Amino acid sequence: TSTYVLKPADLARFVKVTVTWAKTGNGDTPALSAATAVVAAGTFATPPVPTISGTVIVGETLTANEGTWSPTQDSFTYVWQWSATTTGTYAAISGATGKSYALQPTDRGRFIKVVVTAVKSGFTSGVGTSIASAAANALFTTAPTPTIAVAGGTAAAVGKVLTATTGAWSPTTITTPSAGTIAYTYVWKRNGSAITGATAASYTLVAADLGAAITVAVTATLNTYVTTTKESTATANVIKGAFTTSPTPVITGTPVAGQVLGITLGTWAPVQDSFAYQWSVNGAAVTDGTGVATTYTVKVADAGLPITVTVTAKKTGYDDMSKTSLATGLVTLPLIATAPTPTFTPTTLLKPGATLTANPGAAPTGAVVKGYQWSRATTSTGVYTNIPDATLSTYTLTGTDAAKYLKVTVTWSKAGNADTPKLSAATMLIAVGTFTATAIPTITGSVNVGSTVTANEGAWTPSPDSYTYKWYISTTSTGTYTLITGAANRTYQVAPGDVNKFLKVEITAVKTGYTTSAAFRSAATAAVGPALPQ
Repeated sequence: TSTYVLKPADLARFVKVTVTWAKTGNGDTPALSAATAVVAAGTFATPPVPTISGTVIVGETLTANEGTWSPTQDSFTYVWQWSATTTGTYAAISGATGKSYALQPTDRGRFIKVVVTAVKSGFTSGVGTSIASAAANALFTTAPTPTIAVAGGTAAAVGKVLTATTGAWSPTTITTPSAGTIAYTYVWKRNGSAITGATAASYTLVAADLGAAITVAVTATLNTYVTTTKESTATANVIKGAFTTSPTPVITGTPVAGQVLGITLGTWAPVQDSFAYQWSVNGAAVTDGTGVATTYTVKVADAGLPITVTVTAKKTGYDDMSKTSLATGLVTLPLIATAPTPTFTPTTLLKPGATLTANPGAAPTGAVVKGYQWSRATTSTGVYTNIPDATLSTYTLTGTDAAKYLKVTVTWSKAGNADTPKLSAATMLIAVGTFTATAIPTITGSVNVGSTVTANEGAWTPSPDSYTYKWYISTTSTGTYTLITGAANRTYQVAPGDVNKFLKVEITAVKTGYTTSAAFRSAATAAVGPALPQ
């Protein structure tokens, strides 16, 4: 034909073309051209860039994809290369000359290229080099399934802390091609779906987890190793939690009819959503509206009974927790608020024998005086002790009251109120009493040696508790009297030495709370005579 495509057999040869002409009346006439230049080797069009398929993981096989060459090649040759950096100098991998290459442990961290050479007879070989692969990673030698531990070793319950245990991964550190240490990340899942924000090694179960199964996915990352995720087995379905701190409530206020009682709740853990309240009187729940409030107004009908309150903490995802307070003391009726402070008369010159009169004060509406009680103390601010049988509105001071202070308690009574005692101020210090002698002592009996004479004490106001006696003797009835040693009784036996002498007796009165009286002497006896005949 008029065209000819050079063939590999023409390489290094010369080519001519003969054109044959034809004309009527003439013979065919061939005409030979000059020779071409020597035929050179052909060249491929711009070589395509080969690609690499396959997963760049140690143990996996990479395959060279040569691309489309023009003209069509007779065959390809391959050289696989590696470099420590993506832009570094690539060296041929010994023996790696096939279309595919299985990554070796020594390739971990290396970047891989493939050089593809297209071969065709009569053509200069074409060379195409792929772009570098990603760095080859290795699989972890050991990648255990993580486990979940529940705080306290109990069932998974709302409020409990779950902790992921990664297990023993291998390796955990490397030194080549660059140093690195394994890192773990966590994703907690509820029924298979990731829980927003739950990315720490531990997770505290919340109300939304109730009834769900929980897993944790642990992802291990280490330079030149394949990032690997392992997921734990699921927990049992999460159950309701329990309060970890549930203090016993304390009732505040005074258990008196009309008073308002309150509650000190204490600090609960976890923090409750709400509280419910139930007040009880003597163990019976209060069923009106006051029984479910934070306060309770004590009723008159509660008198003599104890009160408790049960507080129930509520929180979504938790079992309700109830705690009951200690009981109050028995409820009492209120005192009469307007009960007056009593007074007494007289307020001065008080000593044994004086009579005190209590003045209760103005009676509150509907109230009456129920009783009186007088009491005494050794100091005005000391402890006052009730005086036995001193329960009238009047009280006559006795010797026992001397050098002491007295008060009077007036007790008021009113329907709907407790008996209300009101205590007066203290008296002044009760003075010591004094005696009054209304008759001089006398001596009776025969004034003769051997006879017994008796002292008659006379008359005293008030009546003494006891007397003391002293006997005196004188040579004349109006002379100086001398104390008779040892003569200290109410009676005296006249002695022989007393003949023709005169006797007197001196008496002193003694009483608790009174000053000892002045000594009073009797008149002289007649002169002592001799003993009377037998």
